[in-house]
Amino acid sequence: MSDEHREKHDRTDESEVERLLSLAGPRPEFSAEQSERMKEAVRPHWQGANRERSQSLKRMMLLTAAMLVTVIGFRLYKEQPVEQIDVAKIVVAQGSADFVEGDFLRQWSQVQTQANGVALRLNNGTSLRLDAATRVILEGPQRLRLETGAVYIDSQGQSNVEVTTPWGVVREIGTQFEVRLENDGLSVRVREGAAVLRHSDGEDQADAGEELVFNVEEGVARGTISAHADAWDWVQALAPPLKANEPTLKDLLEWASRETGLEVRLAEPGLSERQAESLRGDTTDYSPLEALDALLPAFGLRHRVDGGEIVLEAL
Repeated sequence: MSDEHREKHDRTDESEVERLLSLAGPRPEFSAEQSERMKEAVRPHWQGANRERSQSLKRMMLLTAAMLVTVIGFRLYKEQPVEQIDVAKIVVAQGSADFVEGDFLRQWSQVQTQANGVALRLNNGTSLRLDAATRVILEGPQRLRLETGAVYIDSQGQSNVEVTTPWGVVREIGTQFEVRLENDGLSVRVREGAAVLRHSDGEDQADAGEELVFNVEEGVARGTISAHADAWDWVQALAPPLKANEPTLKDLLEWASRETGLEVRLAEPGLSERQAESLRGDTTDYSPLEALDALLPAFGLRHRVDGGEIVLEAL
């Protein structure tokens, strides 16, 4: 078909449409009532469509935000790795092949003893000792989780160490104390100061010379324990050596007294003059009472244990 014929055909079609529209006449107008009914009929569909579009937009925005946070978090993690800090040092290993004296332990380290115990020194100077067959996790500079066995803590008032166990949490108050896991419970023994046990039934405090035994079925029982009871023998065996600049006989006696729970008594008044003399030898390879046996003769002294006392006598 040529362009001339195509144009003539189009004009004919338009004329026919105009003729039909003129025959139909003007469109009747709807009343106000009819218009309102039509709006009411259409409104739910219109609102539903808008609501669906709004929810879709919100979901898309949340998904985009989550993806952005994930990407930023991943970049921060890659660029700023979590720092692991040293929280303790091994000071006594009792010949165990699993530990090396002088090694440092980092936060979240798991420490497991076998037949022998081990003594650690926390960064703030607190003495932490683990009995044989004990497992702990060093969660932080002043927080540890006891999973099996027993721990002894001597903070000398330098910190508020917290011990978490399956049966409760023990918080010390400037003290020497032991936490030991038992069947379906635990025991807390306090040598000096105080310790607070927070458990499922509430909270109890043990002061120096007291012992708390908590059982999940029977609750808390309270007893007594002396500072030099046999129960502390394992603690003495792990005593860190005396550390002091130019230690004196007085330093040796105070160290031995603190580690054994025994008071020092001089059998003769004149012996006190010797306490200012410098120590000859060190305590590295000795328990407290063994150190007295080995080092006192150099001062012309000897000792004996009488009840709750270390009695010093002249040779």
